[in-house]
Amino acid sequence: MNIQIKTVMLIVLLAFPFAAEKKMNTSQEKNALTALKLSIVPGLGQFYNKKYLKGTLFLSSEVYLLSLVKHYYNIDINKRNLYMWISLLVYTVNIIDAYIDSELDTFTNLEEYENRSNF
Repeated sequence: MNIQIKTVMLIVLLAFPFAAEKKMNTSQEKNALTALKLSIVPGLGQFYNKKYLKGTLFLSSEVYLLSLVKHYYNIDINKRNLYMWISLLVYTVNIIDAYIDSELDTFTNLEEYENRSNF
C-alpha cells in the first residue's frame, strides 16, 4: 500500500510541469484595428494579415473596376453605375475580410495553443 501511494505521488509530481499553462507568444498577434485601418486602401489589410494572394486580388479588382468606371463615365451611365456599385461591394468585402482575418488569426493561435497543451 505504501509503495502504491508513493507511485501515485511520483506520477502526479512528474505530470505537474506538463499541466502548467504555457504563455502564448503575444508579440505575433495581429491587431484587428490596424488591419481595419490598412484596408482603407484595397488589399493592404490582407497584406498585413500575410494573405498576399487575396490582397493582390482585391487591389487588382478595384483598379480594374475603377478603370471601367472611368471608361464608361461619359459613354454609358448605366454601366458606369453598375461598375461603381460592384466596386463599392468589393471594397466593403475587402474591409470586412481584413478585419475578420485578423480576428481569426488570433483564434487560430489559441486553437493551436490549446491543442499543444492538451497533448
